[in-house]
Amino acid sequence: MDGRAMREVFEAILPQGLIEDFARLFGVVERERIFDVAAFVRASVIAAGSPLGGLQADTIRNYLESGGPRMARSALYRKFDDAYEALMEALAENALDYAKAQEVDLPGALAGVKDWRIVDATTAKVSNKVRDEFPGAGDYAAIKVHKTYSVGCGAPVAYHFSPAREHETNHLKIDENWRGCGLLADLGYASLGRLRDCLTYEVPFVIRLKENWKPKIQHVARGEVTKTFFPGTDFDALLQDGTIALNGAAIDADVLVGASEEYPIPLRLVGVPSPKGYCFFLTNLPARIGPLQVGDIYRIRWEVEMSFKLDKGAYRLDEGKGERACSIKALLP
Repeated sequence: MDGRAMREVFEAILPQGLIEDFARLFGVVERERIFDVAAFVRASVIAAGSPLGGLQADTIRNYLESGGPRMARSALYRKFDDAYEALMEALAENALDYAKAQEVDLPGALAGVKDWRIVDATTAKVSNKVRDEFPGAGDYAAIKVHKTYSVGCGAPVAYHFSPAREHETNHLKIDENWRGCGLLADLGYASLGRLRDCLTYEVPFVIRLKENWKPKIQHVARGEVTKTFFPGTDFDALLQDGTIALNGAAIDADVLVGASEEYPIPLRLVGVPSPKGYCFFLTNLPARIGPLQVGDIYRIRWEVEMSFKLDKGAYRLDEGKGERACSIKALLP
């Protein structure tokens, strides 16, 4: 990307007028003559997007080298305060709105929904000085970054932070806002209540089969069945006695999931062979989307994993040195 292309991106996502308006709203700028807030914000973004970036010192160096008004470094470090956090959060929301407004591209089996959304979280260690606000799972401070990634746009469309000690499943709510979108999530978000919500709000999903869910097989549409069985038999029992053969072919079955005999959840159970054995998924996608296609859709979930690898590799998510919660969160967006 050359300078002209970068300028066009900044003007689309971070227009100078918007930065200045938000800066005045949140009280970031007191004397515009000696502090160029738009240049400072863009220096933060450039720092985070470079192999050397993501730290306060990098932002300050970029700001000064780009010709920003000279100020004492101590004064520039103090700029990473609550007001600057609020400014960066508002600008990040504007950037996410820009991403969500892009045309969605969902070819093949991905079509038929408004978008597929991947939900996941990652943890980054931070200064122990903020351990009261961001306790980790052990004797350290850590922040959990929750991200919703759009498959159709190829970009994040939502994020928020929480203490690393909190489980990620508490940070996903399926409601009317999800209607018509598809959900891809790992087992950290698996719950029977969430699957019911997906059915209520017409949210297609693909999720790995959780071991303790014990689906009851009603009908096997694809796969080798070696002998007759009664509908409602445990899937594990049919595998164990060889009634359903794992012979390298895909499996597609109608199942009921959930301990409640009165309100079980009707779903599809799909088994896909892999070099490490079978992968089993639960889905509410229609039967026209075959088992192998279901497996391919789930594998797209790795896009958010790659996004987190980029955050931790190129953007140094794990290397923030801020000693206040506001300065840490101001640089994370």
